[in-house]
Amino acid sequence: MPRDIDLLAGANVVDIDTAGSTYEYYGFVRSDKSCIIMRNRVDGTQILYALARDYDVAWANRASLNYKRPDQYNII
Repeated sequence: MPRDIDLLAGANVVDIDTAGSTYEYYGFVRSDKSCIIMRNRVDGTQILYALARDYDVAWANRASLNYKRPDQYNII
């Protein structure tokens, strides 16, 4: 049985972009400087995540990141 994965554990939101008509983006940073960009479909049907090391680059490229569901990440 897969275990629950909380990608946002220990992360703080630092940026929000809700200007798009299809997606909203939320940028999170952890104390170890790793980051997560969350992409939320405006109609509420999908929430996906992209993990990165360089927040500024990830946030600047948020529309083209490789987004996945939490269970698709190999996190032990």
